[in-house]
Amino acid sequence: MLVPYTDPGVPLAGKVKQLLTGYLDRYGEPPRVVLMQNHGLIVLGRSAAQVENVTAMMVKTARVLLGALSAGGPHFMSQEQVDRIHTRPDELYRRQQLGVG
Repeated sequence: MLVPYTDPGVPLAGKVKQLLTGYLDRYGEPPRVVLMQNHGLIVLGRSAAQVENVTAMMVKTARVLLGALSAGGPHFMSQEQVDRIHTRPDELYRRQQLGVG
């Protein structure tokens, strides 16, 4: 989930709450990651190990994105592709093995 730039403090907390509530209403589960523009990263999980695994995946994502940017820019998947992959049995299994599913 991406939180656009918002002034820090109470305004930022209110924006995060608003977007988290909308996310929960739409998907029925919390996001694993909250990216706050110009503020940082929040990782949500059921255990410290799960948070560590998701954080490691975000570091890998940042490295891949940096490489893609240096090679002309990334080509992101469509929302339809993301939704399809999110529910594939092999993806569910992979997330379960990583402790993030």
